[in-house]
Amino acid sequence: MPIPPQQAAVLDHFKHRPVSTMEQLRSALDISHMTVFRALKQHGYFSSFNHNARYYTLRETPRFDASGLWFYRSIGFSQHRTLPDTLVALVHDSLAGCTSAELTRLLRTPVTNLLTLLIRQQRLAGRCLGRAVVYLALPPQRQEEQWLRRHKDSDACASHAALPATLSPTTVLPLLAELIRSPEDSMDQLARTLRRQGVPMDLPDVQEILTFYKLEKKEAH
Repeated sequence: MPIPPQQAAVLDHFKHRPVSTMEQLRSALDISHMTVFRALKQHGYFSSFNHNARYYTLRETPRFDASGLWFYRSIGFSQHRTLPDTLVALVHDSLAGCTSAELTRLLRTPVTNLLTLLIRQQRLAGRCLGRAVVYLALPPQRQEEQWLRRHKDSDACASHAALPATLSPTTVLPLLAELIRSPEDSMDQLARTLRRQGVPMDLPDVQEILTFYKLEKKEAH
């Protein structure tokens, strides 16, 4: 059954421009949002996992690599579609878990805050190895396999200082993220901000983490 001309025009547009935004499609074809979306839904499409999911491409366009990723310039698409689902899949499939830096390099987009959220949502686990956080699969057996492999692969792990036993990634990561967002805040202000976000954090905790990471921070006045 032939598709309506306006929907056919949407698909034809992608022959000349393999990746486009909704605004670009509507402007070029002078059609409504619903017409564009109907054509994409019926044919099958991917939306980008970065750039606020603004970019679309037809289902047959991406040539996904071994990690399930495909990039068109800086625009990324994933077999797992959304960035959270992609992170969970990448971490689960990794041999030795992943650090934020490793995932950022692979995905070409910052992911630290989202990784912290995935730990809170219990979709990922996290353990500290020296001054780095290693993100691991949630199932206990898989998690242990990855953790042991990470230790085995890390020649310097024996010389790394472990994170204090009183702290965990679920408290450390939100504080480090808040330091990036509000570098001028005092330690007391940081603790109050995190408590408002539901993260149990007192001034001694902030001091302990900053000392561990050798970060200087002014006292509250």
